[in-house]
Amino acid sequence: MTETPSTPAPPQPPANRGEAIKAAMLSALVIPGAGQWYNRQWLKGTFVCLVFLIASLAVLLPLGYFIAMYYIQIGQNNLDQAEKSIQFLRNEFSNFCILAFSSIVLYIYSIWDAYAQALRKPPRA
Repeated sequence: MTETPSTPAPPQPPANRGEAIKAAMLSALVIPGAGQWYNRQWLKGTFVCLVFLIASLAVLLPLGYFIAMYYIQIGQNNLDQAEKSIQFLRNEFSNFCILAFSSIVLYIYSIWDAYAQALRKPPRA
């Protein structure tokens, strides 16, 4: 009996690839943590969402407030108060950078994790 060499089958994409892309897109476009919720990882999704919101708001709220105060003080010709607003931002710049960086890292992690977890789970019926 002679055996004929068989050609290997072309690699098939994972059955969950569409689900993984949906989960990653939810985390990317809606809010970090939404992809985890889509994957039914309720606790992880809630944790990621809350940490992202807290870190983002800890940067955006004070930044917006002190920039608005700066322009209000400039408009009222109160240059000393305007300088104090900017001085606070200068003093806290490193803290803002750390929080902004952590928000970006968490955002990227959320997308990657949602995609990876969706690939690992069995397909939905």
